[in-house]
Amino acid sequence: MYAYCNGNPVMLVDPSGMASFSWLKNIANNVANFFKNLFAPKLPVVNLPPTTPPSVVSPPPTTPPSVVSPPPTTPPSVVSPSPTTPPEYVSPVIDWNRIPIISWIINLWNSIFGSKTIGALSVWRATVDNSSNYIGRWGTSATNVPRIIWVRDLGSNATIVQAIREAVAVWNTALSLSGNNAMTVSTFTGFPLSTYKIYFIVGDENQLVSNRATLLPGLTERQLRGQDRDPIRPYAGGVYQVSNAEGTWTHSTGNKNGRRMTRPYGYIREHTGRTASQYKNVAIHELAHALGWFGHSNNSADIMYWDNPLTLTQLSNAEVNHLRQLYGLTLR
Repeated sequence: MYAYCNGNPVMLVDPSGMASFSWLKNIANNVANFFKNLFAPKLPVVNLPPTTPPSVVSPPPTTPPSVVSPPPTTPPSVVSPSPTTPPEYVSPVIDWNRIPIISWIINLWNSIFGSKTIGALSVWRATVDNSSNYIGRWGTSATNVPRIIWVRDLGSNATIVQAIREAVAVWNTALSLSGNNAMTVSTFTGFPLSTYKIYFIVGDENQLVSNRATLLPGLTERQLRGQDRDPIRPYAGGVYQVSNAEGTWTHSTGNKNGRRMTRPYGYIREHTGRTASQYKNVAIHELAHALGWFGHSNNSADIMYWDNPLTLTQLSNAEVNHLRQLYGLTLR
């Protein structure tokens, strides 16, 4: 007779009146978790001996199968790898909304329970491309932006790496990040660790394509070669914007889809004849995408202009405010 209150009419509290829907929520979550596990990518194992199974590193014969013994001088519960030691595989966080069945479940959930309203936006500069109604952030404060932008140079592209450093300085100023909160650039070799929140790969098109599966799995060969655009002015770079749904922003032009950035990664392509100033322009543009800028501007005075001519090296106030407003920073 107490089925409606789970057998506990005294202690059960339901201030929202929605407890009876908890079974539906559990079903939706279980279905979502099932398809996450079903579609989760597992990229190829690298740098393993030929006789070793792809996902298992065989321990010494005297070691139990589930234990990898550390060196004698290392505490039993601690394994201290070199900072440049590559993981066995790279498994980037997936934007589940891009998988049809998961997107359908999320949309069904939002249609029943509603999508959280994050806040109101007063500036909207992204009006071009199919992702122009999206905007992302790293948290509620600009200090949530990752402190390190990781870079791997596949060749000898010191000019491009320096351009990324200069682009980081531009966005530090734009987001009022300084001191211990400022972004910095660090280079790495091998493969990106799971702790790398933002990373860029630098190289020519052949280097990028040959390393695509392990370093840039979300991008296509056509994108890396710039073949999705005019061959005279091919893409100079790109970012795979890995993110999760956060809620809805309101704006006078219509609601915008809020995203929480998780692990975006991208590339900047070496191009014969390109100048240091042009590489800086590309780096500022691509870093903006990693920071949460979806779509592009339709204003040719912006670095985020969809047909970027690579001539600008300073952000407009409107571009800056497009992201500043997400963190409650004073607009310029």
